[in-house]
Amino acid sequence: MMSRLLVITLFAVMSAVAAPASADFLAGMRAKQAGDHATAYKEWLKDAEAGNMHAQYEIAEMLRQGQGAPKDARRAFQWYLKSADQGLVEAQRNVGIMYGRAIGVQRDDFEAYKWLSLAAAQGDQWAGRALDFVNKRMIRELGEKEARKRIGEAKYQAAAWQPKSARESASKPPGE
Repeated sequence: MMSRLLVITLFAVMSAVAAPASADFLAGMRAKQAGDHATAYKEWLKDAEAGNMHAQYEIAEMLRQGQGAPKDARRAFQWYLKSADQGLVEAQRNVGIMYGRAIGVQRDDFEAYKWLSLAAAQGDQWAGRALDFVNKRMIRELGEKEARKRIGEAKYQAAAWQPKSARESASKPPGE
């Protein structure tokens, strides 16, 4: 009986603490489904600034597509990176792609390889295909020996990578 009461109390406390962020996120989802992108952006921005990786990803998507806010690849990249830093696989893939294609950030095949490796290791098949492209381009541009060295370093960094907490990912990125 005592343990059941403890579990119920802990659940109630955790729900109360999480409710404001969840309410904003759910309100954003409802607004997006209704086609009200400006409201969705406004609702998700609150959660994104608080460190919610899913809200950060949604804000990045809206900025990339110009929905609910002006199209801004640089700011989209910054929000994707915050989400990717917490381990969201879709954000890791997009960070890798943006580094590889110089979208919102200077092209950096090393960083592209690292982030795509993280996403591919979590089963993202698109990231795996993109890794092949980056690998071939690095070999073509750097030569086999240097490319293998850089790819080895990127794999090492990906293997050593640890996700950041929501607290570490909270706050506005530059330019927000």
